[in-house]
Amino acid sequence: MADIVEEMDIYYETLNERPDLGWFLQGHMVVEFMLRKRLSERNPELAHQLRKASFFSILKAALNNDIVSQIAYDVLSQINSIRNKYAHELSYRPTLEEWIGLWSSAQNAFSDMTDGIEQGLAELESVQRLEDANRFSLNELFVQICHDI
Repeated sequence: MADIVEEMDIYYETLNERPDLGWFLQGHMVVEFMLRKRLSERNPELAHQLRKASFFSILKAALNNDIVSQIAYDVLSQINSIRNKYAHELSYRPTLEEWIGLWSSAQNAFSDMTDGIEQGLAELESVQRLEDANRFSLNELFVQICHDI
């Protein structure tokens, strides 16, 4: 019985306000959509073959079809790894250091047309806890990635 109570506690904690979860998963989904769209424009037959493929397979195809650079591929792989942690580790909570590392990597991999990545990085560096960061500033990471794709 104690195991069930512990499992339910993890479940209920996951349902609590999670400033990181919603916008990150939405951003991941939009990036996947954009990669699929670009792949469909570049190689419609391959895109059709990959219509039920995983993000990793789509990302690999995007790299192989010159839709993303190697450095962008590395950052998008890092984003996918975080998404997988959310999906497979119910109690996963990213650290502020993980986010700062991701934004720093993204700053080197993508154009920052409206300074969104720079502003998000500054926001992360200005807080002590991820919960205190302005979500709008963090959301800009995915906006800038999609502009590049």
